[in-house]
Amino acid sequence: MPRLPAHVIALPIALILTACSPQDEADTDGAAGTPPPATAVADDIGPGPAASAPDGATETTDLDAAAGLPAARDPLALSPPPVDPEPDDVDAASAWRASAWPAHAETIERMPTLLERIPGDGEAVEQAGALLARASAPQPAGRIDGDWQVRSLQFLPNFAHAYPWFRARIETDGDGYRFAKTAGSQRRTGRLLPIDGSAYAFLGARSVNDDPPRTYSRAAGGAGPSDDDSIGRLVRIGDDELLMLLDPGPGSFELYHLRRQRR
Repeated sequence: MPRLPAHVIALPIALILTACSPQDEADTDGAAGTPPPATAVADDIGPGPAASAPDGATETTDLDAAAGLPAARDPLALSPPPVDPEPDDVDAASAWRASAWPAHAETIERMPTLLERIPGDGEAVEQAGALLARASAPQPAGRIDGDWQVRSLQFLPNFAHAYPWFRARIETDGDGYRFAKTAGSQRRTGRLLPIDGSAYAFLGARSVNDDPPRTYSRAAGGAGPSDDDSIGRLVRIGDDELLMLLDPGPGSFELYHLRRQRR
């Protein structure tokens, strides 16, 4: 595969979500400290710099804003309008849209056509480019329940960081699939609702460490979107691999790369 450009990489996202060498989770979930370089694999406690970061930079759990960082263009601004679903997909598409806030539904629909600018260079940027290229031609979703390992690749203006593998699980219940990242300091839980035969919408929320898992605000009966809400779109990129694009915003987004846990 050709090497991606070093400083500003335009990447098509057909949609999204995590293949790297196995690592013992017990050895990776350590205490917070000075953010490591963007190319380093460190604990899931906050983004490190893509090139160099200011002293004292700390974790930002809201990926839609990063105080003190330069503004970046809205990746949705140049996106074409969403494509209407095929007739066979209408019922599924209507169901997940009804569960999402209208603004969130629009973002999820447009994710496959987004163009993201990833600042900086290094291993995290290269890995993200390779994953997004694979997601441009997703496989049929099939069964996705079971135990998984997940690693996060986080991007903010001037920050790009790859984290190690942590535990995750996708369960089934009467309403479909539920996803939970159950280890590391940054966690997500929520529902995966079918969009079509190759993609799922993620409607969930973020939490930190051992705080109780939060619920997507619309499912919880909220009056409007919450700062804790997290939205995404999941596709299969291999027999035992999934990719989820999460919370795209001005100059920021996160990837969850999942690989099936083998016992």
